[in-house]
Amino acid sequence: MTDYSDRYNQESVLWIQFREGEKNALGSLFELYYDDLYAYGMKLTGNEELVRDSIQDLFVKLWESRNRIKTVKQVKPYLIRAFRNLTIDQSRLAEKVPIQNVSISELPELLNFEPEDFKTEAEFAQDQISKLLNALNELPPRVREAVYLRYFTGLNYDELATVMNVTVQSARNLIHQGIKSLKEELLVLIVISKYGFLFQQ
Repeated sequence: MTDYSDRYNQESVLWIQFREGEKNALGSLFELYYDDLYAYGMKLTGNEELVRDSIQDLFVKLWESRNRIKTVKQVKPYLIRAFRNLTIDQSRLAEKVPIQNVSISELPELLNFEPEDFKTEAEFAQDQISKLLNALNELPPRVREAVYLRYFTGLNYDELATVMNVTVQSARNLIHQGIKSLKEELLVLIVISKYGFLFQQ
């Protein structure tokens, strides 16, 4: 809870400063969330050039429209959702990835988990990781995206609901569906290899 509160307070202050015209504050937000946006964009498109361009365009648009942007309660999900929409638009316009005619709701079909998503040096875990990847990638697209955003991007349920444009209860249901579909030993592995502790719903 402390980490979330610290992050929430930090991003809230930076957002206020950014809206007041402080470029350094926008730069700090860029540095704070670049890695999350980049990783998510690569999951959605697999196109590094497009992802980097979309991140740059997002922050340029934010700066240009800073006087018209309203106060937001949660900065991180706001940025992720805006980036998600912008990436789809850029993909359609540039025709650089095969999702020009894909709707936002269909885009998670492209999101797949890879071995690099899991950090473990234990050789015995490699077989389990392979099984885990197969299980994760067999989840329904929306469930797969929810699991990624919840456990790999660190969104809470309120934030997850904002990004996916669903109710908080629907966000919880998506995660519950994902957890229910995965075997217990795979759940243990995903947490140990990625976080080092058991996650909770």
